Amino acid sequence: MTGPTRPGWDDGSADHRFRVVPAAYVLLRREGQVLLQLRRGTGFMDGFWAAGAAGHVEAGESVLDAAVRDVEAMDGLARTLAQAIANLDVAFDPDLIVLGGYLRQLFDAREELVTDTVRALAFRPDAEAVQVARGLLGRNRLLIGAGERAYARLLADPAGVPLVAL
Repeated sequence: MTGPTRPGWDDGSADHRFRVVPAAYVLLRREGQVLLQLRRGTGFMDGFWAAGAAGHVEAGESVLDAAVRDVEAMDGLARTLAQAIANLDVAFDPDLIVLGGYLRQLFDAREELVTDTVRALAFRPDAEAVQVARGLLGRNRLLIGAGERAYARLLADPAGVPLVAL
């Protein structure tokens, strides 16, 4: 055992593994629907659905304070995403910004906050025209990206790449 990761969490005792860890869960609702996220790549309960915002209740903290902390953390990430979208809009004026993976989930959870913040930060009059779409590639996104990179020369100049006999 390497020692405690948080004060009071792991005292090295044999019964440590049987302790109950209190957690706060915040269910995010929109138009009668509840946001759930499919856990992937976390190493814990991957493949299972989880609440949009959840976290451990720290020693001496109330459940309500923990829930507020977790929502504030999610809102902070949503504002950071909005800042990045606004920066992209100002710098490049794209027709469309596509979000995939975690960013898509974050946008789904806090769409109104992200959209309102983008409008406030993008100082162009047509900031409302910024279109944000959800990526549809899902689990294939890395495979497709790798395929595009492998064939980049061919895609850029199909006539300029010599044919190779197999």
